[in-house]
Amino acid sequence: MRASRGFTLLELMITVVIVAIFAALALPSYQEQIRKTRRADARQELMRFATAQERFYTNCNRYATALNGAQSSCSGLGAAAATVNSENGYYAISLAGDGSTYTLTATARNGQESDAKCGNLSLTDAGVKGATGTLGAADCW
Repeated sequence: MRASRGFTLLELMITVVIVAIFAALALPSYQEQIRKTRRADARQELMRFATAQERFYTNCNRYATALNGAQSSCSGLGAAAATVNSENGYYAISLAGDGSTYTLTATARNGQESDAKCGNLSLTDAGVKGATGTLGAADCW
């Protein structure tokens, strides 16, 4: 009699179960790492607009109250719209302020809304960093 070659159905099913267990353990960790990486997109844009605000303050003796408008005429930070998407599109950046203070906010979007640990990020004229999620600003920034 010839010895058969190949896998039995039982061996194949055991392999499938083992792969499924590894995937079930790894997937949540992977998704959390992706959300964490996307937060850098928001932090980068908030810091960029905070720098633009300081430049605006130097030139105009007040903070800008809008993202759109020209810096040269002291009417805004030079963005194309009142709300700007972050570089990779995972956050929408908005500005609130009265000329003497400002708050930049990065609102999660495009799949990043599921980031319950950090949620939306913010940055004020005083350098105060905020996060609406469960971790708090210290762990999200």
